[in-house]
Amino acid sequence: MDAELYRDLRGKIHGAARDLSRALTTTGLAAGQSALAQAHTRLVQVAASLQLAPPPAHVAAVTPDALDIQGRALRRYAEQLAAALYARCPPALRRRARWRAASYLLAIAGALFVTMAVGEFRRWSQPEGLLITYYREANLTEVAWYSYAMALLAEPDEHPLPWWFGKGDFSSRWTGWLQAPQTAEYSFTCQSQEGLRLYLDERCVLDNWHDQPWTNSLRTVKVPLTAGMHPLRVEHYARHSRSAALCIQWGGGGIPEFSLLAAPYLRKRP
Repeated sequence: MDAELYRDLRGKIHGAARDLSRALTTTGLAAGQSALAQAHTRLVQVAASLQLAPPPAHVAAVTPDALDIQGRALRRYAEQLAAALYARCPPALRRRARWRAASYLLAIAGALFVTMAVGEFRRWSQPEGLLITYYREANLTEVAWYSYAMALLAEPDEHPLPWWFGKGDFSSRWTGWLQAPQTAEYSFTCQSQEGLRLYLDERCVLDNWHDQPWTNSLRTVKVPLTAGMHPLRVEHYARHSRSAALCIQWGGGGIPEFSLLAAPYLRKRP
């Protein structure tokens, strides 16, 4: 079978399917009879070209129920005829159809990838937030993954690492700058699942680096800061849990107490 004949027969089957849908959904008996007769004629032509048994003989339906029965029977025949036609599809058309489907999928995947890449680039390139480096061990040595965050918060049940990362110990280092709105004494309240250290101006102002549950880890420290940018670093590890849970709140200098330490006061660069 050549490609031109295949397309012609496929078009007739599609036309018959439209006629059958119209016959089965129309409210007028005369219109349904006309649509059913057209579908029958198209299917007879396709069956003759394929040298297959013709559809059941067409009889003018005199009641809506009879029209429905004939229409459903003819639709089943059309489905069988379509399957038989597809089995005789020319190899060139099948290859072209596969390439077309693959091209559509690649185009959609490419569009999604570009959209995600542009979004990620914009989020990485914006100045607000902190950069996060994840390590495979609890000692901050073997780099495994990079990310970013807009706040010093990770929920107790959050798993920031990909599934292929493994199930062993891990640690993280959050780096950036803290913008103090005015010169004042600020309080920092820290909580974490297992160990945490807080550095400001390259000085460790809170050292809570030991195994501990979330409920027993709450610590507060007061630090005088001048208005402006201050280097900030937070280190955290999890040895007995895959949870990266940590939370740092602050207050002072016009900031309400126990406010989450987050953008716009956190910046990736000064």
